[in-house]
Amino acid sequence: MLTTAEARQAILAAMPHFPAEAALLGDANERVLRQVVHAERDQPPFDRVMMDGIALSFADLGRGVREFPVQATQAAGDAVLVLQPGNCIEIMTGASLPENADCIIPVERLSVKNRIAIIEDGYAAKSGQFIHPRASDHAAGSHLLTPGKRISPMDIAIIASCGLTEVEVSRRPVVRVISTGNELVSPGVPIEPHQVRLSNGPAIQAMLRERGYTNWPLERTRDTSHAQGAGLHEL
Repeated sequence: MLTTAEARQAILAAMPHFPAEAALLGDANERVLRQVVHAERDQPPFDRVMMDGIALSFADLGRGVREFPVQATQAAGDAVLVLQPGNCIEIMTGASLPENADCIIPVERLSVKNRIAIIEDGYAAKSGQFIHPRASDHAAGSHLLTPGKRISPMDIAIIASCGLTEVEVSRRPVVRVISTGNELVSPGVPIEPHQVRLSNGPAIQAMLRERGYTNWPLERTRDTSHAQGAGLHEL
């Protein structure tokens, strides 16, 4: 009798080479990637603000200024504003850093009265704080995913972030689930004391469905060379 390791080795040795095919992004999960996925652009693609609050010049803080007129508001997705000296810009998480700004004061550390932002007493800010620098995750053109990887939901996010609508993957194999045994009786069918229920086949089908293999029939044959050689019949 073969061991599990021996059986696995024999199966892998007999596996054919599956050609590549294009899969739409929505159908690529659990498929085997067959191409290099390159970063479309820097990530983040701009100096990204990490906290709600105000953006200002740290040099103004160095001069002891604690109150800043609110020049404007910039939300995520807005065009980049130019910060004027001595002012601040109300900023939202995910927004681009305004030009001339290099420090973010979180909203929890300030108050706003009559469009004047007042930083709380004793709060010590740092230059560059709460700013996610451009390309700090990866640069444009970087290799993010390599061939041979089984695609996960997080990989789908990476592929989408690179602007791709489809990727090259290995073609799926044709699968047949075969249960053998004279003693096997399907669920819902009367059973004799000397017989057992067919259960492994449905379990294997469920495992295949988890991997994206659907609509493959469960078939069975009796324990004779004639039956197994003559073909299978669906349950």
